[in-house]
Amino acid sequence: MSIHRAYSGDSGDGQIRGEQGVATSVPRNGEPLRWPSRLQAPFLGHIQGIQVPGKSVRGETKDMRIIRGSFLAIAVLSLPVLTLANDGASADLSITNTTQPNPATVGRNLTYNMNIINNGPDPATNVRVTDTLPAGVTLVSATFQFIKIDEPLTPVPCTGTTTITCNLGLVDVGNLAGAAVFIIVRPQSVGVISNTATVMADQADPNAATVDTMVEPQVSPPAVLDDSLMVRTVISGLTTATSMAFLGNNDFLVLEQVTGRVKRVVNGTVQSIVLDLGVNFFSERGLLGIALHPDFGRNRRSFIYLYWTCRAASPAGPCLGLTSSQDSTVPSEVPLLGNRVDRFIWNGDSPNPTLTFDTNLIELHAFQDDATNQVQRGNHNGGKIAFGPDGKLYIFIGDNGRRGWMQNITTGFGPNGNDDQFGGPEPDSAHLTGVVLRLNDDGTTPDDNPFFNIQPSDFPEDLQPRVTPEVIASIQKVFSYGHRNGFGMAFDPATGILWESENGDDSGSEINRIDVGTNGGWVQIMGRLDHIADYKAIETSPVYFGLQQIRWPPTLIADSPEEALDRLFKLPGSQYADPLLTWKFEVAPAGLGFIEGSGLGPEFDGDMIIGGARNFLFDGHLYRFKLTPDRMDLDLSVDPELNDSRVIEDIDKWDITGSENFLFGKGFGITTDILTGPNGNLFVVSLTNGAVYEIFRRPSAASH
Repeated sequence: MSIHRAYSGDSGDGQIRGEQGVATSVPRNGEPLRWPSRLQAPFLGHIQGIQVPGKSVRGETKDMRIIRGSFLAIAVLSLPVLTLANDGASADLSITNTTQPNPATVGRNLTYNMNIINNGPDPATNVRVTDTLPAGVTLVSATFQFIKIDEPLTPVPCTGTTTITCNLGLVDVGNLAGAAVFIIVRPQSVGVISNTATVMADQADPNAATVDTMVEPQVSPPAVLDDSLMVRTVISGLTTATSMAFLGNNDFLVLEQVTGRVKRVVNGTVQSIVLDLGVNFFSERGLLGIALHPDFGRNRRSFIYLYWTCRAASPAGPCLGLTSSQDSTVPSEVPLLGNRVDRFIWNGDSPNPTLTFDTNLIELHAFQDDATNQVQRGNHNGGKIAFGPDGKLYIFIGDNGRRGWMQNITTGFGPNGNDDQFGGPEPDSAHLTGVVLRLNDDGTTPDDNPFFNIQPSDFPEDLQPRVTPEVIASIQKVFSYGHRNGFGMAFDPATGILWESENGDDSGSEINRIDVGTNGGWVQIMGRLDHIADYKAIETSPVYFGLQQIRWPPTLIADSPEEALDRLFKLPGSQYADPLLTWKFEVAPAGLGFIEGSGLGPEFDGDMIIGGARNFLFDGHLYRFKLTPDRMDLDLSVDPELNDSRVIEDIDKWDITGSENFLFGKGFGITTDILTGPNGNLFVVSLTNGAVYEIFRRPSAASH
């Protein structure tokens, strides 16, 4: 049995009342706390406000936290009975147990995530977690770790192969003293598997948490759920395909992230390699984005734009990738400004067309070797570029590990108030990250950009000494800021409005409409503003503690919406806008595109399709969203409650709960680009499958 919605205690009368008017009496000591049978929704609910003097609430629960004094319990999926026990123990341990992904897939890794919290009042000693694994799974690994605010987390191995034992030892009081347990298994058959983990200590009664997980077959080849549509493979055998652009019908260019190659595909066959750049492809770097000039094909020398990460021979050295095709995966072999957008000339009249370098439009931050982080990184490069209906080039770069003004932080954590060894936190050329830029087709700055007329006097007095001409020039290029990272950005072909999918760390995946001067809120806000408590609770939990950059830990997240808004870095004319849809936990959206026209059927015209940045869920899912008639918003009327809250209450990362109505496809791997082709069909680029797929109308359906 599970709890549906939110229920809050009514002090003084022994009743628990909720939104739906359900009342359940608090039992005497030792009796079970039972719930009406109509509370049966299998997703996250919570109970608040149960306060019984001298007693605490205990029970088997998938996700349960107890905070002494103001009781808070979160129960998910499996809460058969809660009992009230005497508070004789000096320590009070709680355990949660959730799974990712959900559903799981045969032969793929399934992770049991467990939070172990001591709710006090005293420390617990000899704390251990035991878990007898369900039949039909094989163990991959089992580890635990404690929260460390100012240094990387260190996993500690657990023991056992079928019965896992994690000896945590001393667990102090409070959430930040808690521990996380990760047990990774590989299911061997389809069906439901049940797993129970138990935590015990010298000072506390045992506490158990059970989770049931559906295991589904592997999806191969890709499939869409609508019977009127089919999928075919246009080309396979590519190496980490990222983006594509059509030159004509059955004729397109496709990029490969790790090789730096631009390949021309004609009638489903690689005809030639038209360019081979020397890229650094460590982590998420490499050859990432492509855009054709709006006048492509209408002039003799057609321009093609590429977003890529150049290779260097030494840390923060010069770019070598234009003169050498040698690639590198060494983290430090990249220029400081190694992410770049260049313009190339397509000599389409040649018998063997190629791309030739023309000019650089902009160089952006890439080198991540921060003394405060103790580990080199190469992620959060964004990489999407697109021409808007205004003829301007829009460029998305993620935060690239920076923590500065464009991330809504005005005080650096390094010497002299800098963000890192190269300066910041002000957005000089080495700290212009987490933004959508808007440039002319030659790289110059449009004079109608939202912050083009910014002046040093527009800034608070304490920031004005850092407002150099270089900083002004950077801000003038900005269309929107306050973004974490994303792989999906596209203009609605019907309206010209810019849409973006954005990744949270462990919470708050977003779908955004990007308006002029938008401040997306990161790092102060991720997800909806009124769910700031979820953002902080998830990112400070033992399982998910951290925001990658140690110099801004999640303990700094605001405690109220008002506090978060007050902290935002406000450029004149900027405005914060809530996402139009968000997930409580990270679902990792990726490529975003629109179905343009009725090629798939009139019922699909104008729909938004979003892929996954991980292939854990259904071997790579696709979601489909309809837009409102004015196309300014998502049409979520299929789920009235979601239409009001705008938050999908998934239970853990990569979880289908709450998204079932939007599932469109399975088996597409990590999806990095989605677009409608000249023939009206939908094309999907898969990074992990090394393929381009075409979704088309089933012939029998098209004839009706």
